[in-house]
Amino acid sequence: MVPAAELTASDLVAAARRWQGAARLFDYPSAAGELSAVIDGCAEMAEGAPAAIAAAGSALAEAAATLATAEDLAAEHTFLFARQAPAPPRESSYAILPATAQGTIMSDLGAFYRAFGFATRPALPPDHLCAELAFVGALLAKEAIARENGWREPARLTRAARRRFIREHLGGWLPKFVERLERHARSPFYPRAGAYALALLRDEA
Repeated sequence: MVPAAELTASDLVAAARRWQGAARLFDYPSAAGELSAVIDGCAEMAEGAPAAIAAAGSALAEAAATLATAEDLAAEHTFLFARQAPAPPRESSYAILPATAQGTIMSDLGAFYRAFGFATRPALPPDHLCAELAFVGALLAKEAIARENGWREPARLTRAARRRFIREHLGGWLPKFVERLERHARSPFYPRAGAYALALLRDEA
């Protein structure tokens, strides 16, 4: 991992794109034409990234290339994340007491999102993996803008918020989620998508 003080605005923009790309990996693949976009996007995520992220991105691109149709990907998405959901993509599902923890988690996420002007889609729960990954990407983009303009204090505050968010939210449940993917997935795409997200997380550690 490159020390934060050495990251340029361009580095931060590239990292933001990787996190935002990771968020899209776990969206429902609703259109047949999305499959080629998924494959192309996975290949792009490996380009110019730190070694561990590039390796995970290359493995992901290989898995994406084996997908026959977007319908196959949609069926796997439904199997893993809906219906019985053996690998639920929501933070509250991994809390020690999910029923009682959900309110606290949602409240804290809401505070983070409001503080930085981040909004999820109406149908997307705030603790969904897509939302949390996209939020980290948004924070990286905001820090890039601050760095580019020489705004040292906003850059520092945004970086601190990103690290705290990862420590208090994604860092606690993403590894457990990836373990579920590896245990229950019927094809390699989503386990490798999870491994890619985990590589991003570890690069921030």
